[in-house]
Parts: sequence; structure tokens; C-alpha cells
Amino acid sequence: MSPESSRVEQAHRMRVLIACDLGPVVGIGHLMRCIALAEELLSRGHSVEFLADAGEVPLARTHLSSRGLPWRPPTKRLVDDLQGTTAPDVVVIDSYLRPEAEYDAVRALGPVVLAVIDGDPGGRVADLYLEQNFRAQEHRWALPEDAQHLAGLDYALM
Repeated sequence: MSPESSRVEQAHRMRVLIACDLGPVVGIGHLMRCIALAEELLSRGHSVEFLADAGEVPLARTHLSSRGLPWRPPTKRLVDDLQGTTAPDVVVIDSYLRPEAEYDAVRALGPVVLAVIDGDPGGRVADLYLEQNFRAQEHRWALPEDAQHLAGLDYALM
């Protein structure tokens, strides 16, 4: 590999923060599909960090640590978790619990926001929506201008 192609490859490496619902009451379904995404991102040379409450769920800690995936517990607001850190290039939000305003606030900071959804995004504003459910490609939601909707089983995180 030439030095030039190495520089180009390094320039395309992204820092990805994945914020997903997780906890003793919520379960680990959001985490498991996000781990599938993280594994693919890592295989392509990107860095990934999780923002998830894995401290409360031993099985979640096992899944993250066995794959070498770093994580830290979230604070109350996602925007606060991004302050004082090197900003990620992409923030993935897989949540039913985070308020709509958090999506707007994260986008205002600059990273691309990928929202993993199950049905109507319900006011969550993102750059990219991933809806991996059966027949999701038939859904037509009003999305922000220039946003993309990846839908259906072709995009299932497994």
C-alpha cells in the first residue's frame, strides 16, 4: 500500500458513538442489534464506542467486553455526553426512551445522526433512518429534507 493510499484510508475512518437503550427493565435487544452494526464498522476500520447502561446488565457487559467494545454509562442527556469529548463523526441512536429534542440537539453539534427505528420516527430528526423490520420498505414517513430511509430485511442488523 502506498503512503498516499494509506492517508486516504485513514481519512475515511470514522469515530462512531452508539447510544442505545439498555437496562434491567428494557432488556438487551437494542444492544444486540447495535453490536451487529459495531462489528461491521470495526471490520471496516472505524472506531466504535457505546453509550449504554451496561453496568446494570451483566450479560450486556459480557457481550461488549468479549468483543473489545468500549462503553460508558449515559448521563441524562445525550448532548451532555458529547460535551468535552472528541466529537464523533456519527451518532447512532437506538432508543424508544430518548426525547425527540435530543436528536435535534445532537445534529446541531455536527455529527451525522443515524436513528434506528421501528415504525414511524415520531418526530425524531436524523440524517439516516434504519428501519429493519419485515415490509418496512412499504412505509412512507415524512422525513427531513435530504434524510435517507433504509428499510426492510435487506438492512437487518444481525
